[in-house]
Amino acid sequence: MRSVDFDAVIVGGGVVGALTTQLLANQGLQVCLIDQHRPDDPTGTLDTRVVAISPGSQRVLQHTGVWDAMDAQRRSHYSEMVVEANGQSLKFSAQAHGLPALGWIVEQKHIQATIWALLQEMPQVTIKSPAQWDHWVSTEDGFKMHLADRQGDLSETMTGRLLIAADGAHSPLRRRAGIEASHWHYNQVAWVGPVVTTNHRPGLAWQRFTDWGPLALLPIPAHESQTSSSIVWSIPSHEYQKRASLSDEEWLAILNEQLGEGDAAGPMGPILSIGPSTWIPLRRQRAKQLVKDHLVLVGDSAHSVHPLAGQGLNIGVMDATALAECMASHPLDTALKRYERWRLSQSTLQATGIHWINETQRLPMGLGRLALGGSFAVASRLWPIRDLMIKSACGLDADSPQLARR
Repeated sequence: MRSVDFDAVIVGGGVVGALTTQLLANQGLQVCLIDQHRPDDPTGTLDTRVVAISPGSQRVLQHTGVWDAMDAQRRSHYSEMVVEANGQSLKFSAQAHGLPALGWIVEQKHIQATIWALLQEMPQVTIKSPAQWDHWVSTEDGFKMHLADRQGDLSETMTGRLLIAADGAHSPLRRRAGIEASHWHYNQVAWVGPVVTTNHRPGLAWQRFTDWGPLALLPIPAHESQTSSSIVWSIPSHEYQKRASLSDEEWLAILNEQLGEGDAAGPMGPILSIGPSTWIPLRRQRAKQLVKDHLVLVGDSAHSVHPLAGQGLNIGVMDATALAECMASHPLDTALKRYERWRLSQSTLQATGIHWINETQRLPMGLGRLALGGSFAVASRLWPIRDLMIKSACGLDADSPQLARR
């Protein structure tokens, strides 16, 4: 075995882990990225795992060169957003808030593959993949980690000042460090996939709180001419379990029944067909601390949220950016304390807001949608409230990292 020293080692090469690697390497730090798998970049057909990128996250990706390196044909912007509940609607326009767009819909795998391609050109970055850690221990000035090969034999020992967990919601690093996390099972599952709608409305993101739960239709990249939207529909687990064996056509009938007929179905109209889709169990998770000794949590290893606001990846991008900002301007110990206070507070605030919107809409006898509809009616008449909501959702408020606000 040989020993290698790094300023930081990141475990988990998803978008957040790869972006963290890039941001720290841009500061001249020697960084190692470890992942069990190298990403593939799907071509030809749209990958069903699309994500919403906020203007703040877009600015970070632009600063790092990722945005310009991506294929512009594989993302779709939305400049209008409409949210409906109980016959009331809340509308937002990018132009009214002085923004080029309210967000973009992008394939998550394409973002990841683009960052990885840039990392391989950076001399400060070492990539270990496919690779996995076998065990690690804290030391006086950092940590020591042992890697194992595919046969499980120890192949390398590395040391570093900082170990960063970007290894997902089930984070083995977090569990190994003994960091506790709170969990909230929503008893909901989300239906995610591309759909064909009667009306094609590029540039519009639309969401309605239906009888069964929040349903969003998001514009997808224009190169997919046979589809017009990506659907995210969160429904109660018991409703799904009763109908788990239904065909896509039968689910489509249920979906359109929830939407209604004619104009009641919304600006996209009834859904005509669905593409390859998947069902995802939903839960909220929050680590009770983000830093322990020389271990730091970012992204889903630190927190995961309900998808109704499309903030999951954006919160992780803000984690990566905030950590890099703290490390650029403070000694390591001070930087980690500042990062934990900042992101634990901000991410908890965002997650709690999303959580209570979802819990409110689930109140029985339609009371939840009635409450949300009333809130929308009030907010639609008050510009300061709408402006505050947009700045927070777009990652442009005073608590966002400087790269996001520039």
